[in-house]
Amino acid sequence: QKQETRARVLAAARDLFDEVGYEGATIRLVAQRAGVAIGSVFTTFSSKADILSQVMQERVERLVGKVDH
Repeated sequence: QKQETRARVLAAARDLFDEVGYEGATIRLVAQRAGVAIGSVFTTFSSKADILSQVMQERVERLVGKVDH
């Protein structure tokens, strides 16, 4: 359950960061897009900056994977 919530929040945040930018992507919007409660976002991530860090880490890992192949 926790991993599913984490994945949904990251996917929602990734899309919102692309659509409206970091400032426009509020925790409330991320939670709504992910279909979870705001509290669930904060039990999974410490802050919006933490979510951004995880999103960026995933992007870097995908890029590195492409370069390695």
